[in-house]
Amino acid sequence: MLANQSTFQSHLATLQGDNDYIIARKKNEWEKFLELPMPGRKDEFWRFSSHRNFDLAQYALAEKPSPATAEKAIAASDLTKDSAGCLVFVDGYLVHSYLDPKLAGKGVVWEPISSAFIKYPDLIAEYFLQEKAKLGSEKFVALNGALTSSGCLLRVPENIAIDKPFVTYHWSAAKNSASFPHTLVVAEKNSSASVLDFYQSLDATAPALVCAVGDIHACQGAKVFRKNVQNLNDKSLSFIIDASIAQEAADIKTLSVHLGCYRARSEQLVHIKGSEANVKMYALTVADEKQEFDQRTLQIHSAPHANSDLLYKNALMDDATTIFSGLIRVDVGAQQTDAYQKNRNLILSPGAQAHSLPGLEIEANDVKCSHGATSASLEPEELFYLLARGIPRKSAYELLVMGFFEEIIEKLDNEALIEKLRHILQEKFHSRTE
Repeated sequence: MLANQSTFQSHLATLQGDNDYIIARKKNEWEKFLELPMPGRKDEFWRFSSHRNFDLAQYALAEKPSPATAEKAIAASDLTKDSAGCLVFVDGYLVHSYLDPKLAGKGVVWEPISSAFIKYPDLIAEYFLQEKAKLGSEKFVALNGALTSSGCLLRVPENIAIDKPFVTYHWSAAKNSASFPHTLVVAEKNSSASVLDFYQSLDATAPALVCAVGDIHACQGAKVFRKNVQNLNDKSLSFIIDASIAQEAADIKTLSVHLGCYRARSEQLVHIKGSEANVKMYALTVADEKQEFDQRTLQIHSAPHANSDLLYKNALMDDATTIFSGLIRVDVGAQQTDAYQKNRNLILSPGAQAHSLPGLEIEANDVKCSHGATSASLEPEELFYLLARGIPRKSAYELLVMGFFEEIIEKLDNEALIEKLRHILQEKFHSRTE
């Protein structure tokens, strides 16, 4: 059971090296987790969210995977053809690690988070969970901070530009396993990097809990492209909670793909602290059967002359539900802000439900901010056009849905990843549409 003291003490016993600082920090996060209440129906940050089957007690920290399981995960970790660095975890255990030797020679740090706690305590102290959770999942962020042992630290030194992506694979294998990945990215002045986290199940029938947290820090003039692909099995529960900080003239782009789990919650917070910063936020979701995808976003503008733009697209089938709640907040003094958010929902079944709650909170008087949300079905004329030319209905639906998502898919900067993502989307669509 996750929420008992013996689980936490067992986790602390696995830590190695001189960790007094980390142990103290983990104890503090554990106390926060125990003190904070579980989200309830009256919590505004969980509006429209279902609370069925929301029991952490059924999950536990897994045993180390067998060599055969580890080999299977490594062989399946093929989302990109080439990478600057790669980490593969199974149920929170590291089974593979790689960093381009040329990058290591330039001072790039690509380290499993468990060893980063020991090797780079100053970086951890400065950047780990620096931006506090503000969208409702504070309890789960605290649990991640207390139990995290998987994930990565990426530090890109000043003026280093890296074209190839850094990729971390998080595989769930054991039944009722719980894992707590943490991604910490520090892109120093005028550097650039692309980071991808991939969540998937090795066993299509084994329930799992994945509670993942990301800290993304783009220093002055830095560029970071942050990507998440969640494709766990439909027995699993996931929380993916990211906080990104953009300093002066920084450029942050986030792209999230949500496909798996019976219930998944995503929180994306971006805090613009420097002028001339530019942030783009994209997401695509395919929901079917009784899946629920809960998406919460917050764009905070604390500096003048900065831009942010958000586009979230959802396609819903069967009796699925999506929830989008997004807020643009412009602080006093953040003049000349240009911020926008849009949520578009494609309803493919009469039983599907899409809830959209965009909002603005503006305290400056010289800004350009707007939001929008739409929910619609496929255009009958477009469907008729394809059917009239002999295209089967199932294929016609697929073509139209893929066209709906293309605006986001084309934002990716890696052809191999684009093709793999299209294949994953088509697989899900083929398994459900008739």
